Amino acid sequence: MNTFKSIFTHPNTTLTSNSQQWRSIRVKILNNNLERGLTYMQRIMQSSGIERMIKNEQIYHVKNSEKRVLARKNMERRLKSQDLARKLKSILVRKVSCDTVQDAKKGSGGSAVFVARNRFAVLDKTTNQVLVKNLKNEIVKKSGLPITTDSIFYAGTGNLLCRAEDRVVIFDLQQRTVLGSLQTVKNVHL
Repeated sequence: MNTFKSIFTHPNTTLTSNSQQWRSIRVKILNNNLERGLTYMQRIMQSSGIERMIKNEQIYHVKNSEKRVLARKNMERRLKSQDLARKLKSILVRKVSCDTVQDAKKGSGGSAVFVARNRFAVLDKTTNQVLVKNLKNEIVKKSGLPITTDSIFYAGTGNLLCRAEDRVVIFDLQQRTVLGSLQTVKNVHL
């Protein structure tokens, strides 16, 4: 702090409330150190409230014609934002109404499990096959199961957990092979 006192000097006079409006800040810059002088002046302005007074003066000294222009611009801005909001709302309503009108897909299957992002497997108990379908309910692949299966469960991408009366099998849909099996008593829950 001693270095600031030696570099910068400012008046040590006390100001009355009447002369407070006209006060000024004087900063003496030594050794061509303008950057330090400006930061010091900014700190004094913030602490003394001069910065707030300048902002207040800028707010209150607006001509009536300028007020009308500002009010008109503000109103135009509000109308544009309201118009944009109305347009966005109508677009969203159309999008939602189009999406929700789709028919539900029906079919005969014992169990259905997603096996990929846009594929699901359906167990056909009558033929003991797994039908892999896309989201449009079109059959993409048919795979025969190695055991008579009661239900299927998700076992990772491209894999199914097939439950029979006496065992559980992990079945790979792409290779159509059994990855592992486990002999069990009748399983009720997996």
